[in-house]
Amino acid sequence: MKKFLSIFLLVMLLAVGIGSFGFFYWYAQNKPVKIDVVVETDADLEIVQASLNKNQTALDALLFLADKKDFEVKYTDESGSVFIESIMGIENGQEKYWLILLNEEPVEISHTDFNSGDELKFIYSDF
Repeated sequence: MKKFLSIFLLVMLLAVGIGSFGFFYWYAQNKPVKIDVVVETDADLEIVQASLNKNQTALDALLFLADKKDFEVKYTDESGSVFIESIMGIENGQEKYWLILLNEEPVEISHTDFNSGDELKFIYSDF
């Protein structure tokens, strides 16, 4: 009986240990990251810190900022291709458009590879 109990306890400890390792590994891979999200126009600047989970996009971050700062974002999503039409009522035009930068480098609206401390900017800029 003692041998059975010892084996049972050993198996249970191994199961808990393996389960804990699996959880911590999963959490490390899916841990939310905190980034600064910025919308910059000629007349306005809005900034908020967002916490994004893995697979959330630049669009998700923009919509989070819009919700927090109470402004509108219009976009189209056709067959998985997202296009920003306007932010804060400012539409893409003939000479200016919405540029998306991650740490000063251009990215697509579908970008998902963020790290804590990143700065995601949506800038209304000249072509």
